[in-house]
Amino acid sequence: MTKQREVIYEPHPVSIERKRELLASGFKIIDARFEPDRQEAAGDEGEGSQDGGSKPADGDDLSTARARYLEVVGKRPFNGWDLETLNAKIAEATSEEKAGNGLTRREITADLEAMQVEFDPNDSLEDLAALRDLAREERNK
Repeated sequence: MTKQREVIYEPHPVSIERKRELLASGFKIIDARFEPDRQEAAGDEGEGSQDGGSKPADGDDLSTARARYLEVVGKRPFNGWDLETLNAKIAEATSEEKAGNGLTRREITADLEAMQVEFDPNDSLEDLAALRDLAREERNK
């Protein structure tokens, strides 16, 4: 039978020195965010989820964002991503649409910036591709 050790809740990451000190004293170290008293207090204050996740302004929730990421990217998202990160990854993936010339929006805008051509990044992808092609023709004359 194993000996029960007293649990101590420490904010992570714990320094190596502190970890050695606590283990030498016979404590079992657990991240402070899992402390039962802290979780009950968070529930009383109405903070929402225990992981400190943020509630979105547009009514979208984390599970919906995960499902959307799976739909857009074709693979499951990393479980540690919060709603903000998921939405950023979805936006990045959807910006990878390709123009008729086979280039992505990111490639076209990078090319236009390199040629120092002024453009509106909100223009349609096909308009940006046409502008890029015209700038290349002018440059090659």
